[in-house]
Amino acid sequence: MEIFKKLFGIEAERVQASCVVMPFVTKEVLREFGVEDLSRGQLYGAGNGECCTVFHTRMGASFTGDAVLYLSNTSCRELYFLGTCGLLWRTPGIKIGSLVSPSHCYAQESFTSLLSDSRSIGISSSPDQALLQGLVNFRGGEDSKYSLNRGEDSRSGDLQVANNGSLKAAATSVVSTGRQRFITEVTGISAGSLKLQKEKIGEWRERGVQVVDLESAAFFAAARHIERSAAALMVVSDIIGENPWHQESDRELVSESLRYAVRILCEITSKKQSD
Repeated sequence: MEIFKKLFGIEAERVQASCVVMPFVTKEVLREFGVEDLSRGQLYGAGNGECCTVFHTRMGASFTGDAVLYLSNTSCRELYFLGTCGLLWRTPGIKIGSLVSPSHCYAQESFTSLLSDSRSIGISSSPDQALLQGLVNFRGGEDSKYSLNRGEDSRSGDLQVANNGSLKAAATSVVSTGRQRFITEVTGISAGSLKLQKEKIGEWRERGVQVVDLESAAFFAAARHIERSAAALMVVSDIIGENPWHQESDRELVSESLRYAVRILCEITSKKQSD
């Protein structure tokens, strides 16, 4: 497995059963995972925390998809994608900073197809249902090893979960001091262009799409191909057409939510280690 170390910077034998794939990372997020620094390979970065292996795959469907495929001959048994997404339009219960998890995601990663074929929305790929439900039904408790209290800021996720647009009480609070927090189940699309997203809003909305990102469809497809369980947890970072991604007007809130998402993943994966 010498090729694995060349690409990822660590030996394949060091990969843990639970893995988290991220298109971008920050030092703050790595610290939440308990990773001091990433080992760097020719394409990717990797590092072990207490309960999972974290991979920095870079942005783009092909980078993420290939990274997952290379995990086929490792000890990895379950994968979580952690990143950000754009909300197509203002939706009750979902705001910038909210946590969402797609129940299925359409694939439109081809820039050429996105530009020339307006009729196709692409094939759909889906997460493992057990991992998905583990996210949307996650409940933090008094015995939590990680800090799950977001303090006094309840600007995001303060309504009940929206399942493909309709409100229903499917998720549970993860904050024990009066502030409610939900992971919202959504329909997503992975698109091969940032610029074209705005003009596609109406078309995608008619198909029930709520959020857009670049990698999650490829992530699900690759995980299914290597027969590994997978789910995605994403933070809403912008609202397409209203708060463009490049403005970064709520950068602090998004960063806080990403750190909070890491704590949820650490809580879930560490409990599995102890079972």
